[in-house]
Amino acid sequence: MITSAEIKKKASRKYTDYLRDVAAGKTFQPIEIPCDKKASDTIAEYQKEFNDIRSLSKEVKGYGYTIDWKTVKTKMLGTQGLPSKIKFETAEDFERFLQKVKEVNVFRKNVALINGKFPELQCWIEKYPLKVIENSEYWSDILKILNYFSKNPQPQLYIRELPIEVHTKFIEQHKAVIGELLDIVIKEYINTNEKEFEKRYNLRYDESMVRMRILDGTLAAEFFSGLDDITIPVSKFLRLQIPISKAYIV
Repeated sequence: MITSAEIKKKASRKYTDYLRDVAAGKTFQPIEIPCDKKASDTIAEYQKEFNDIRSLSKEVKGYGYTIDWKTVKTKMLGTQGLPSKIKFETAEDFERFLQKVKEVNVFRKNVALINGKFPELQCWIEKYPLKVIENSEYWSDILKILNYFSKNPQPQLYIRELPIEVHTKFIEQHKAVIGELLDIVIKEYINTNEKEFEKRYNLRYDESMVRMRILDGTLAAEFFSGLDDITIPVSKFLRLQIPISKAYIV
């Protein structure tokens, strides 16, 4: 006979799909747990299994799973009752059994909060409901970041220069989830060939430097205020437009 621990394990496996239905606003449908295991061969073991499964049922606890019993005649036990169907008839039964009532309530609020600001994230929420839960305490700050990038999709600033009211290390600590969301919110502006966060989302980053010595004094005076030994980031070096005919690369 199936045990209460096995029911808990099987119910937990259905939790993610349940959250997807919650996010989609679907009407709750009873959740059924397979229970095709046979009873033990001795009366003592059977009684132990019977008491175990019944102890956490809605009949005893007032919430949780409902058991439909069937009468079975066996050679070893005689006529006994065995569960034919185990199901959670209401969302409350399911949530309370898994001790997820508070978590689901917060999940509902965060789904509403996210959709209120960025409805285009609905598909992401339904695909990754556990990520919504894992970041439940951070959504206010995450949405501030998404809001900034939606208005400034190519900031060209260092992460810690961004004028967003979040902890200075917040973006660096949550790059993975923020990146997934930015791929949706500013998808027209991302550099899809880049994997590094800063390069992908048009931010400044620590670059390699190029050192130049200007051997022509006229060029140095006209384009570099007389400076003839200069070190600049690679990206700025690539944008230089100066009329040179010969360069020595060392």
